[in-house]
Amino acid sequence: MKTRPIHSLALAIVSASLLHAAPLALYTLDETSGTTATDSGPSSSNGQIGSDVIQGAPGLFGKSFTFINEVSRSGIVDMGNATGLFTPLASSRAITISVWLKWTDSGVRDCAIFLGDNTSSNRYLDIGTVAATGGVYGRVRNGTNSGFPDLTPVPAAPLNGGRWHHIAFTVDAFADVTLLYVDGILVDSTTTSFTFPSPLNNFEIGRLGRSSPTDAFAGSVDELRIYDSVLTAGEIQILADAPPADPELSISSSVSLTSNGQPGDLLIPFTNSGATQTLTLSGESPVSISGPDAAYFQVSGFDNNLAPSSTGNIRLGFDPTLAGGGARNYSAILTVATNHPGETSRTVGVRVAIDFGTNDSDGDGLPDHWEIFHDLDPEDNGSIIRSNGADGDPDSDGLPNSEELFLGSDPKVNESGKPWLPRPAKAALMVVSAHPDDEGIFFGGTIPYYARTKNLNTLLVSMTSGDWTLKPDEREGELRDAAWAYGTLYQPLLPRFRDVSNSVQTPYPDKMDATWDYWADGILQNDGSDVEAGKARAIRYLSRLFRQYRPEIVATHDLNGEYGHFNHVATAWAVTQAMAMAADSSVHDGELALPPWQIRKLYIHKYGDQRLFHDHWETPSIDYEGTMRTPREVANIGLNFQVSQGRPKVSTVHAVGEVNSTWAPHPCEWWGLYHSTVGPDTVMPDFQAPDAGNVPMTYAGWARGDFLENLTLFPDRDSDELPDAWELLHFDILRDADPLEDDDGDGMNNRDEFICGLNPKLPDQTPLSISADGSTVSLTIPAATGTGYEGLTRHYKLLYSPDLSDWSTVLASGIADGEPTSHNVQEPTDRGFYRVEMTLR
Repeated sequence: MKTRPIHSLALAIVSASLLHAAPLALYTLDETSGTTATDSGPSSSNGQIGSDVIQGAPGLFGKSFTFINEVSRSGIVDMGNATGLFTPLASSRAITISVWLKWTDSGVRDCAIFLGDNTSSNRYLDIGTVAATGGVYGRVRNGTNSGFPDLTPVPAAPLNGGRWHHIAFTVDAFADVTLLYVDGILVDSTTTSFTFPSPLNNFEIGRLGRSSPTDAFAGSVDELRIYDSVLTAGEIQILADAPPADPELSISSSVSLTSNGQPGDLLIPFTNSGATQTLTLSGESPVSISGPDAAYFQVSGFDNNLAPSSTGNIRLGFDPTLAGGGARNYSAILTVATNHPGETSRTVGVRVAIDFGTNDSDGDGLPDHWEIFHDLDPEDNGSIIRSNGADGDPDSDGLPNSEELFLGSDPKVNESGKPWLPRPAKAALMVVSAHPDDEGIFFGGTIPYYARTKNLNTLLVSMTSGDWTLKPDEREGELRDAAWAYGTLYQPLLPRFRDVSNSVQTPYPDKMDATWDYWADGILQNDGSDVEAGKARAIRYLSRLFRQYRPEIVATHDLNGEYGHFNHVATAWAVTQAMAMAADSSVHDGELALPPWQIRKLYIHKYGDQRLFHDHWETPSIDYEGTMRTPREVANIGLNFQVSQGRPKVSTVHAVGEVNSTWAPHPCEWWGLYHSTVGPDTVMPDFQAPDAGNVPMTYAGWARGDFLENLTLFPDRDSDELPDAWELLHFDILRDADPLEDDDGDGMNNRDEFICGLNPKLPDQTPLSISADGSTVSLTIPAATGTGYEGLTRHYKLLYSPDLSDWSTVLASGIADGEPTSHNVQEPTDRGFYRVEMTLR
């Protein structure tokens, strides 16, 4: 029988604190053979050990059971209908599950402990592991598919490193409180209202034992205890006290290092924190390397045979030049094998960032060592050869050198392989999302419609790179593939604000503050010192983008974050504040030393005022590889590249079951006009369309159409405010059509020729004449028709001035139709002047 080494004081506490909380069921899992897992608690709910369960594996308190992700009965321990346990639980409607788990790999969710109804798919309570976070979960369901307690906290460091962790899950149905502890620390809680699962007729270790068993566990289990009460935090802390290991390898589960880009050794420290025994790194390969960039690392050596309390180093050779000189982040995984009695190996995540220093001889913002590393001239800021400067793009991938430096990519290699264009000087639409995939899930056909159907300059900003797992490169690569499929010709803007999960562990009463704290510098201080700095950094970043790219329209997230995601809320709020700052001429410092810019229209997803039902996304209007597709179909094609997120789908009123079942649909068709300098959108008579559940409903007081009402926008790849089609009609290539040049020498530049409907290659004027007696003015204003004028109308005013100074008298105005018109002058004078002003709308 195993014993639990505890100091005498701790034993006294245990005796006092557990008198009223002895476990109903206790499984030591010390069996090394046979088919019965003994319950030494009063419930006497012994379990049947499946033939594929490995018995006798080293445990934390003696032996343990290891499970191999086998979903059949042979891969589990089955207590069946444990009435000795379930009857007290049905009465108390409270439970504490205490267990030790060790694992390295996990499915989306792997269930370790299950108590539920094997005739239902959604009536149970369970705990287990989560692949996406490297952490654990605890949930309670009683016949519902949404709105139930589901705790999935993101650990500060992944737990799936092959070490034992104590997990405790408490459920109190009377108080509607569920709590999840890891290693004695409360990591998540909820007061979501719920009903204790009933009936309970199945208790299993190793899989989700519902009506259709699934989600089998892979890892080891030791010391499982079930209580029919909610243990206190102090009681759980006592259960989480692990026996001392000797020897004990103490090493960080993740290490972040820097390199100057040259080959050399990196040091990773470790300690023997045992009390009496020597720590030996042992085995055929005591330290081995794996992971995405393993080829650029090698083990140069390591200290060994450490006495208790001694410290040594693993020397890791690193050579980024083998990767072709890419100044990016590099990742690898070390596996360290030791003579630790219960944990023979440990994994360490290694991340290396390249730091080229701050010397900048030519003042272009690119460090000299970085330029030399990438064969750029550190003495040329781009004034001699443009590709050497911050705005240069030697690999023609649409990213200037300044962004290649920030992202850690190689300025001489187009990693995406796509022929991106340089970003335009002016955007028609800027879409600001929180994570890669939000731009498709919640904004649906927005980018495909405006970028491909309307051929407008459309830019995408993703505030985070979905990097709470610290793997931004993967999500950014998926986003680039998606953006290309959507039809934008320009690289997404990726500022890499740190992604923050709603399950973040933080003492902040308002978890939004954790987002701002992270967004200040990527580090969670948890003391409030960085909250305002995070807000300011996000606002200033977006303000600079608004001034730099001058978008007419901006579209962003629901102010409530769709399903409440803090990053969505932060993104939407920062956009509203940045819009005001970008237009404020008094803000003109640092990166904002650019002319102010006033956004014409700001649309916010699901905003409750001036609501717009966005149409046109169900109409085939995009030639996608030879097949006409709808904008929503193209959005789903783009989302299919987001593999790490499970290839999500657009949330739409035109489908059901298309979104993650844990949150309600948030249709991409629902928008609100938060801000406009050009007037409101036209409210339509009541109309019928589907609701979020694809059920017909009446929309009252809504506009219907797209974002373009009251704006004059046209395809303009070279951002010179002349339509591409009009330029190519009159000039050989776009860059030949300078809007400020007068190519035909008639006194009107090319921009005015376009507005007035004239030929920029022929000296011509708008026909305007006055009768000999000065009583009649005649003119002919061409209608806005033909190439380049699609969707535009020409408006004119006929103005009078007695002195070429005061032009306040309007004799006539209207929409040009190309027909000659005459206007009588009621009081002819000895002298008068007339002119025509024209605008396109």
